[in-house]
Amino acid sequence: MKKIIIELLTLLFALQVYSNSKASVDFSSLESFQVHEYDYKHGDNWNEIVKNNSKLFIYYRTDVYKKACFITELYYVLVHGKEKTILGGFNIKQGFFDKSLNYIFDNSDEEIRFRNQYLLGLSIDTLRHPFSLYGIAKNTEGNAYKTEILKAFEIDSVKLSIVKWIPDL
Repeated sequence: MKKIIIELLTLLFALQVYSNSKASVDFSSLESFQVHEYDYKHGDNWNEIVKNNSKLFIYYRTDVYKKACFITELYYVLVHGKEKTILGGFNIKQGFFDKSLNYIFDNSDEEIRFRNQYLLGLSIDTLRHPFSLYGIAKNTEGNAYKTEILKAFEIDSVKLSIVKWIPDL
């Protein structure tokens, strides 16, 4: 009996790990666009990312606050045939996440406080520069403004996950 329970738990764990990297989001309710090599500014591994005829897409949802349009949900998705794999993304409630859905990119209490109190979402400029992400926030008077760069990403072509981009110095 113990052996069956252990095997069942192992199977459930394996399914959970597998499902975390596969698309489990209803993309039909989101807008999308295809990312091309010229959009990928921070890395030099584009051909490794899109090997075997894969294509990279951004799926996103927008909202409006006082005439300011912004992105509240965003996914970097690698599409190969009918299979969609989430490489990472953003949602306004929890912040930036990697392929394993780990919210590891908000490193400080100050970043978390800013997101919770002031950040409305990501700038629509994200659609032109999908790896250098600006925010749209509200100031103390309640007016919307564009922030400095919140995060910059590249894609780890081995893990197939977004990773924080750190410039070569």
